[in-house]
Amino acid sequence: MKLKINRTICRTLAFASGFAVAVCGFSPAIAGQDPVSQPVRLSVVLQGHRTPAAKRILAEMSQDRVTLHLKNTPAEKVFQLLCQKGGVKFQVVKAEVAAMNQPMNFDVTRADFWSAMRLFLRRSGLVLDRQWIGGKGVVELNVAAVAQNPIIIGNFASRAGPILFQPTGASFQGNINFNAAKVVRQGCLQLSACMFIPPAIKHYSVGHLRIARALDNHGRSLLLPKGLAGGMFSYVSSSSAGTWRQSLQIQIASPSGDSNMIKLIKGSVAMEFLHSHRHIAFSAGTLQTPHTVEILGCNVEFFPLLWEPAKKRYTMHFAVTPIGFNRQAMTAAQKKITDHDEQVIFSGKVPIVYDAQNHAYFSDYESDCGCHTTGLGKMVYTTKPPTDNSFGAPGGFTSISGVPFAAPQTKAAPKPVIHFGPPVRLSWLAPSSRTVVRVPFEFRNLRLYPQ
Repeated sequence: MKLKINRTICRTLAFASGFAVAVCGFSPAIAGQDPVSQPVRLSVVLQGHRTPAAKRILAEMSQDRVTLHLKNTPAEKVFQLLCQKGGVKFQVVKAEVAAMNQPMNFDVTRADFWSAMRLFLRRSGLVLDRQWIGGKGVVELNVAAVAQNPIIIGNFASRAGPILFQPTGASFQGNINFNAAKVVRQGCLQLSACMFIPPAIKHYSVGHLRIARALDNHGRSLLLPKGLAGGMFSYVSSSSAGTWRQSLQIQIASPSGDSNMIKLIKGSVAMEFLHSHRHIAFSAGTLQTPHTVEILGCNVEFFPLLWEPAKKRYTMHFAVTPIGFNRQAMTAAQKKITDHDEQVIFSGKVPIVYDAQNHAYFSDYESDCGCHTTGLGKMVYTTKPPTDNSFGAPGGFTSISGVPFAAPQTKAAPKPVIHFGPPVRLSWLAPSSRTVVRVPFEFRNLRLYPQ
C-alpha cells in the first residue's frame, strides 16, 4: 500500500551519531562487538490464539542462527560463508580485489543473520550496494567510495527476535489548508526506517504499523492527533514472498521550540503469514458472470471479464469488502483496512484465465489504490508479457528467496508462437487462513539536525 502524504517538504533532517540501550531478550555471543552499538532487544508478540500454525511460525523465526569461527580469512570468503548460512545469494564486486581479499577474523556463535551481517560490514569496512541488473534487484558487496545505493546497517537499531529495524532519516512534511474558514497549518515528521527480515522467512506480508509512544528530549509527546493521517497508525508496502528488506514510513509530530532530539519511539508492525491455500475455479463459459468468494474474512467480488480493444487486453474488475460491511458506504478508516486486506489476499498467486486449449494468459494485478475512476481493483490479462516485465508468468508471480545473482546476458532460444483463443475459465490458488505476528521496534536518542 502507498502511504498518502502531503507534497510540501520544508526541510530535510538527518540522524546524528548516538546509541541504543539493550532492554531485554536473548543476546547471542558476538565476539568483540562494541556494547554501545548493541540493538535494542524486544520480543515478537503473537496476536490471537496460539494455534499450531502460529507456534510453528514463531519456531521458524527463532531458528535463524549463524555460527562461524574464522581466522585470517579473506573478507569475500567470510561474506560468502555468511550468505550460505543465511540461505541467500549475493554478488561480489570483483574490481575491488584488495578490499575483498583483506584477511580478517570473524567469530560469531548463534547470532541472528542480520546482526552477523552488520558485524561483518562494520569489521570489513565494506557495504551492501543495491543494484538493478536485467530487471532484477541485485545486492553487491562493494566499497563505500563507489557504491551507488549503499544499504547502511548502523547504530540506533532495534531487534525483535531475528528481525532488525534500522532508522535511516527523516523529513518535515507540512501543508496549509486554504479551503478552511480559518487558515489551518499542519506539520509532522516523516521518519524512514528499514525492516531487515531473515531471508529464510517466506510467504508473508507486512501490514498495519502502530506508534505507541513518541517523546522529544523534554519528555513531551510527539504523537499526532488521531484525526490526522498517520497519527496513530500507518501502512507499509505489502511484500512478495522472500523479500527481506521492507521500508517503513512513520509519522509523528514535529518537535517544537528547543527540542532537537527524538528521545524515544516505540511501535510495532504486523506480519501476516498466509497458509492453507485452496483452489478456486470459475467453470468454462462463466467469465461473463459476476462471482463472489469468501477469502480471509472478506467478500471478494469478481465482475465480468471485459475486452479492451485499444490496449489489446482483457480486464476483470474486483472489490474486496470485509464481511458485514457495505462496500459503497465504508468510512475512510474502514477503506484503509480493506485496502490492506486486498493486498494480502493477492500478495501471492493471482487468478489466471485460460482459453479453450488451456493456454494461460499472462496476468497482472492492479490494486484499488484510489487511482482508478471505478474505485475497484482489476486483473489484467494479455497474450504476452510487456517489455517492462511487470507481469507475472502463467500460474502466478514468481517469488525469490533473498536476492539472486545477475542473470547471464545470453540470447534465449526463440519460443514457439501460441495462438490464444478467448478466455473461457479462471483458476486461482487462494489463501484460506493467516496468522498475524506483531513485531515491536524501539528507537532511542535520534538527534535531528537541519541540512
